[in-house]
Parts: sequence; C-alpha cells; structure tokens
Amino acid sequence: MNKPFYYLYNLDYLELLKFIKNEKPLTIAIVLSYMKPNIVASILNKLNDQLKFKTIILFSNLKNISSNKVNNISSLLYLKYQI
Repeated sequence: MNKPFYYLYNLDYLELLKFIKNEKPLTIAIVLSYMKPNIVASILNKLNDQLKFKTIILFSNLKNISSNKVNNISSLLYLKYQI
C-alpha cells in the first residue's frame, strides 16, 4: 500500500498549492503533514492570514486524526484531481 498523498510528493509548492488552496483547513493541514518542511513553509506563506492561522492550529493537533481518515482523504483527493 502506498503512503498517503504519495502522488503529491514530486510537485513543487506552487503546483501543490493549486490542488489544496480551496480545500478545508483540516484537509490542508493533513496534506501538509506529509510534505517536506520547506514545501510546508512555502505554502503557508502563500495562504491568506485567516486560512494560514486555522491550518496551523489544526496542524498542531493532528495527533488525534486516525490513519483511516488520512487514507480516506488521500484517496478522495486523488480521485478529485485525477493526479
């Protein structure tokens, strides 16, 4: 089985931002938790202040998210964007 969001690993931050910028803050936080720190920082710098704040708060509380939920979100995004 592939790691969650494996299909996003080779995107640069601008390409990744296009895919996630209209998602809910929790989805953005979950996706970013699987990306390299430099990608995370670049994307957070491009989000508006309100979305950035919500995403950071959720990102810091992800320990309560089940792996099943993460895998479901990963699968849904894959299907949604046909990456």
